[in-house]
Amino acid sequence: MSDGGDAPRVRAVVRVEARREFAIGRNTDVLPMLLSGWAAEQVVLPDGRRQVTGLFLPGERVMPSTLSRSTESAALFAITPLELSYAEEPPSEAELLALRGEMDRRLSQCFRAIVRLGCLDAYEKTANLLLELADRMAAEQGRTIDFPLTQELLADLLGLSQVHVNRTLQQLRRDKLIELQSGRLTILEPGQLRAAGQYRSLFVP
Repeated sequence: MSDGGDAPRVRAVVRVEARREFAIGRNTDVLPMLLSGWAAEQVVLPDGRRQVTGLFLPGERVMPSTLSRSTESAALFAITPLELSYAEEPPSEAELLALRGEMDRRLSQCFRAIVRLGCLDAYEKTANLLLELADRMAAEQGRTIDFPLTQELLADLLGLSQVHVNRTLQQLRRDKLIELQSGRLTILEPGQLRAAGQYRSLFVP
């Protein structure tokens, strides 16, 4: 008999190799949680040009921007090796409420990406994106986070050339706003970087 407490959810863990595309199905109630690794959503045009439309970080639910799957042009891929956790039972009311909150945050991220691509210059775009990622990883001033994004990926996220991304990152280093080396990122001056990136936190208390 049940003791009245909530039973642990039964979960399946799926692993995906780095640089592989993967699918998650169409049921929004069973969107997987990313236990480890970084993933992305991308659109690749017939001529090979690519736009990365979203990133998914450890602890976040993999939630594509085209949940309805009305288009098959977008694909998910693993930036690093991934571990995805799928619930094997229907979600509780509390979990559905939490999922709605996550969907709202995902919409906010998509809105920010539109503004970033359409309104900001290269320096502002890069500063804005780095701050968003640090916020999503809950990084405090001076703390270092994993940063597995290549300059090619950053270029396809920001709508810039790799050369422009390289120059912009170098300028941010020269301005002593960030440290970026060996796949690790440190925000040195968050206040100055916020001003440079026209940034407003997604997670205002």
